[in-house]
Amino acid sequence: MKVLHLGKYYSPFSGGIEFVNQQIAEYSVEKGVETTVLCFGHKNENTVINGVSVIRCKSNVKLLSQPLSLGYLIKGFMEALRHDTLHVHSPNFLAFILVLLLPWKRTIVHWHGEVYDKGLIGFLVSPLVYLTLVVANKIIVTTRLQQLSSSYLRYFKYKTVVIPIGLIDYARELHVDSSNDAVLAKFSLKKSEYILFVGRLVHFKGCTDLITAFSEIKCKNVKLVIVGEGPEEKNLLDLVEKFSLGSRVVFTGNLNSLTKLSENSTYKERLLPSLISNAKCLAFPSIHKAESFGITMVESMVFSTPIISTIIPGSGSSWVNRNMVSGLQYPVGDIDILSDKIELMFSDDLLYKRLSKNARRRYENIFRSELAVSKILRLYK
Repeated sequence: MKVLHLGKYYSPFSGGIEFVNQQIAEYSVEKGVETTVLCFGHKNENTVINGVSVIRCKSNVKLLSQPLSLGYLIKGFMEALRHDTLHVHSPNFLAFILVLLLPWKRTIVHWHGEVYDKGLIGFLVSPLVYLTLVVANKIIVTTRLQQLSSSYLRYFKYKTVVIPIGLIDYARELHVDSSNDAVLAKFSLKKSEYILFVGRLVHFKGCTDLITAFSEIKCKNVKLVIVGEGPEEKNLLDLVEKFSLGSRVVFTGNLNSLTKLSENSTYKERLLPSLISNAKCLAFPSIHKAESFGITMVESMVFSTPIISTIIPGSGSSWVNRNMVSGLQYPVGDIDILSDKIELMFSDDLLYKRLSKNARRRYENIFRSELAVSKILRLYK
């Protein structure tokens, strides 16, 4: 069997869609599937990464986050002719064009997020999206809520399959040390005495709400650790100063994603998993349905770390963490309730232990990588 993945970027570029693409591609190779990835890059390049053939097409132009490249269409067409199945990682409008040029090919559309359907842009791209979904044999979504809230997918329930994103068991397979005192000392932390946020520092991630709620909690020995960088960083630092939180809020900058871990990972590369496993809980305060899944919550569950997350209308992230099962939830923007949830997590030991145990169990039952990828391989046939 030969499968061609049509994506935007690929490793070493790091992102949620790229992680999913790489995981599926490498697992497919292990199972004997000849796998090729077509993506964009700074130059034309053919490489092999962990058995996966990667074809990069040079693109110096973007239109509304969509890279443009004539070479992508030409190489994609030629490669598609020699492959049995096309796996399209959406949104990617050039990949949609390729699908419509080859309607007889078996096509799987992996719906990673909603395609913009408003205004002039929506008017122009909507026919392309709908026709691609008509041609597709199967459509993969990560949660049922993602399907129900999509203005496109409501017409294609009969061919839509729910396959949550899975992760390998970093805690066991890669022997991550959960009692790494050196990591805690590096950031002046104590085990189970801090809340952790991991993500890009952009507005929709909700860090403004998180810091504001944190400033109101009564447990003054608790710290907040923020892992990530982005355009909102200065505003968040100003907010910390405004609330006189001082050393209680720690900004670590970017740390290596868990998806880059291997058995040979260095101490620096293991900082993030150590921070997750030693945290009291993970905060996931996103405020917009642009957050369609929330893979950091699954990373947290791997290490039995409970989650405090928002209920976002129309977002599958509200399903990933279950209230009073793997963590706690609160309405978007309700800072008082968020503050109460943080205090509850630190004050109720019995609740905390139950959430911690259930978080790990939820990972094992739903979010293991072999569960997700094996289902996808069956769709190729």
